[in-house]
Amino acid sequence: MKAQRDGETRSQMTSIYNELKINDRLSTSGVIPAECFAELAASGFEVVINLLPDSSEYAIKTESESLAELGIAYVYIPVDFAAPSHADFEAFSQAMDAASEKKTWVHCAANWRVTAFTSLYLQREGHMNTDEAEALIAKMWEPDAIWSTFISSVRAGLATERDD
Repeated sequence: MKAQRDGETRSQMTSIYNELKINDRLSTSGVIPAECFAELAASGFEVVINLLPDSSEYAIKTESESLAELGIAYVYIPVDFAAPSHADFEAFSQAMDAASEKKTWVHCAANWRVTAFTSLYLQREGHMNTDEAEALIAKMWEPDAIWSTFISSVRAGLATERDD
């Protein structure tokens, strides 16, 4: 699906903030503007996982309903940027496991929460090592003390899981 503008064709998807394609089945970004939802569907995305709380000024209030109308499953996991939790990561991991065979888009406000969670998930699943996971996060941001502590804590848990 393309948008016409002054005789020039361009994709609406280019307006998605901090878009990052991980692989053919997984993309991440900041907020997805509502005008891009139809193109997501046309591009074959089957699932959208949203880590941005509805209380955020950047949240799209009709996202769930709009995506459902397009046949896209919507998973809402509100992650408080000031207090990410292991429970949030577990909910995210369960959503990613459920969507593992589906073309999935994961977003938050700026792709910061998402790159942290996605890199940890891909590391947990053996698709990335620590250096690759760190590089994925670094493409988008430098985590503050809260997020650095959270990431380290989840990684420590991943190491314990592998040792069991």
